Parts: sequence; C-alpha cells; structure tokens
Amino acid sequence: IAYRIGYMYQKGIGADVDIQKSIEWYSKAADIGSPDAMYQLGYIYRDSSSPYYNPSLSQKYFSDSLRLYLNNNYEDPNDGYTALRIGRFYHYGLGVERDIDKAIEYYTKAKELGYSVSMDKVNELQEEQSLAMMSIATTAAHLGRMFQNDTVAKAQSRIYHSDKKILRQEKKLKVEAVQAIDDYSQE
Repeated sequence: IAYRIGYMYQKGIGADVDIQKSIEWYSKAADIGSPDAMYQLGYIYRDSSSPYYNPSLSQKYFSDSLRLYLNNNYEDPNDGYTALRIGRFYHYGLGVERDIDKAIEYYTKAKELGYSVSMDKVNELQEEQSLAMMSIATTAAHLGRMFQNDTVAKAQSRIYHSDKKILRQEKKLKVEAVQAIDDYSQE
C-alpha cells in the first residue's frame, strides 16, 4: 500500500503531485523490502533538474532494488515482470555498469514469459549495437586514412628534405670547385 500511495503522490493521481510525500511513502515501502519503491526512489534522486537530485542515493536505491530483483528472479525464474525490470537496470546502467548483452538476455527472457513489450527493447538495443559497431568501423577507417595520409606525407617530406640537402651539398661543392678553379687561374 505504501508503494501505491507514493506512486499516487508522484504522478498526481487522486492528489496533487507532491514529490516529498512520494519520497516518504516510497521510503516506507523500501524499508519493508519493496524493490519497486527502491526503483522509483532511484529515479527521483537521479533527476538532475529536481531539488532532490542526489546521484549517490540514486545509485544506492538502484543497486538495492536490482539486488532484490535478482533475488526474486533466482527464487522465481518464471516471473517475466522481474526479468523485464532487471533488463532495464542493465540497459540503462541503473545501479550497475551498463551491459547490453545482459539487458538483451533478460529482455528476451521477459518476452518468452509473456512480456511482448520487452521485444521492442531487444530490437532497440540490437539497433544501438549495430549503430555503435558502424560508428566504430567508420572511426577506424577514418583513422586508418589519417595515418596513411600522414605517413605518406611524412615520407614525401623526408624525400623532399633529403633531396634538398643533397642539392645544397652539390651546389656547395660546385661553388667550391669554381672558386678553386678561379683561385688557380689567378695565380
């Protein structure tokens, strides 16, 4: 009940939106072990535009919530809602390091257990992975061209500089030779 009251205050359902009261009710629910309340508290404290912004509290509530969801998943591996929630933690890096593969794993499990909305998340993540791979490949290709162009330019400049040095030395030798001839003819 405490979770639902907190949700009503957070969303303004049957009452005005009151985040402070929402936090109070979610905290009561979190104290008795509600992973959903902890999840909502994580989001409230994560909002950087809110006066309640607190990244360390956000991480704490998210990680505590994830721990409880993982425990629930262990106890009941056929709960699609729990699998969907766990997928979100890994998808968005909530209280845990972001892990696309684990997110896809849990979203797929949730879909198999009847949560078809999770398939949209799987498709979203797979598309994101494809875009990331294309971006990496494009960046690598650009870097390759830059290194190749840089190497060719350096090699060409070395050839030019070394040719220039040789030409300078030859000119110096010619000048010295002409001087020697002139010196000889004056004697």
